[in-house]
Amino acid sequence: MGQQKDARVVNNRDWNSSNQYSPGDGSGSHGGDQHGGDPHSGSSHGVASHGVASHGGQEVYGGGDYYGQDGAQHMPPLPQLPQEAQPEQSDAAFLGFDEAAQPEDTPPEDTKKRRGIIWVVAILAVLLLGAGGAWLVFFNNATEAADTVFNFDSQQRGPAATESSGIEIPLVDNPSETVREYVTAIAEGDASGAGAYVDPGAPLASGDALSIAALESAQSRISVLSVELIEEQGGSANVLATLSLEGEQFEHVFALNLVNTDADGKTTKTWSISEPLVSAISVSATGLETVSIGEQEVGIDPNGGSQLVYVYPGVYSVTANAGEYFSVSGGNQKVSVTTPDSTSATVHFSAAPNAAFEQAVLSQVQDRVSLCTEVPGNMDEECPSITRNTQLEELTVMQSPAGFDSISATSFVSSRGEIGVVDTPTSGNPKPSQRTSLFNVYGDISIVNGYPEISNVHSY
Repeated sequence: MGQQKDARVVNNRDWNSSNQYSPGDGSGSHGGDQHGGDPHSGSSHGVASHGVASHGGQEVYGGGDYYGQDGAQHMPPLPQLPQEAQPEQSDAAFLGFDEAAQPEDTPPEDTKKRRGIIWVVAILAVLLLGAGGAWLVFFNNATEAADTVFNFDSQQRGPAATESSGIEIPLVDNPSETVREYVTAIAEGDASGAGAYVDPGAPLASGDALSIAALESAQSRISVLSVELIEEQGGSANVLATLSLEGEQFEHVFALNLVNTDADGKTTKTWSISEPLVSAISVSATGLETVSIGEQEVGIDPNGGSQLVYVYPGVYSVTANAGEYFSVSGGNQKVSVTTPDSTSATVHFSAAPNAAFEQAVLSQVQDRVSLCTEVPGNMDEECPSITRNTQLEELTVMQSPAGFDSISATSFVSSRGEIGVVDTPTSGNPKPSQRTSLFNVYGDISIVNGYPEISNVHSY
């Protein structure tokens, strides 16, 4: 059997040789008429390999010594392909080819090769579909992560994670030393340096603000008393830091993880602090859009809602400056911040229009009243009805509003004004008398570039 198998391999090599359609050993691979010699005769499919009647006799594989006299009955069956992998039906008849001119049979070895190729293609298709699905899941997850505020991959602290902040990522192979360097940076007022030791994906609540620069202008900052490793297991560790602020001692336990980072083109490991040492100040300010924590200005909700502003431990001065046209109640407030577990410090400010605000609004109201006594301004809808007449000889401001019945940061109602008019003389009334009307002006107020402006003005 070994020699017979070798003979088949030789025949297969001759079938795929560079001279596959030229006369070869014993007349060629298929013989003569079509490719040299008599069709389907010669050594490739002759007596020794498949028998005398290899393809020209009455039985396939009969008469030879490869499978014996009844070779066709002992031919091992080919494995059945799944339905989706079955080869498509030939389009030869549709394309007009003469099927009678094609070889009567496909060589068995070629058939097996083609079926093997089909199996390979089918398997590759399944693998590609699986890989494509995995990539789609990864891409969707990455997109969601990219669209989420404060959601970074904490396992990749390379330049891509911090390039916008310009922070150089430190490489520290000791969790205690990581915490020591972190709290030391805070004590020195180096907020940017401290931030390099913290997981950039550490989240804050949506809408909350982190006042980084405020640390530099804090009235007092922490002192570092001690740093001690509590536990280290695998890729995580807990470290206890003992700190003090203006003589008040407090402790905080830091959780750290061993993460990958890129340094000098190589991936290495470093310890990262899971959450920053920041605490919240609860700030509310009616009528104000910003407050100052130290020398750092922080945007807040001007409608009086409470907002959390996170700062590093320290003592801070919190102030509100409403500008030229508002007065602020609450003044300068001093707050002390220690650990995240401590109660949030609370500050509140309220802004109200001052005398300069009222005068700026009143000047605009008086200008609008004057326009109502000029043509064509007298026809504007915001003017008193007595002026909206095209048959008037005279229009006079008898009394301009001198103040307000009510005024706020967003609306006003003026005090009383009076306008007098004289109708155009007619043959029936050659000398008309003056008529007068009392009115109030009301409307909205908006702050535009720091200046109060009136809009949607009407009179009644």
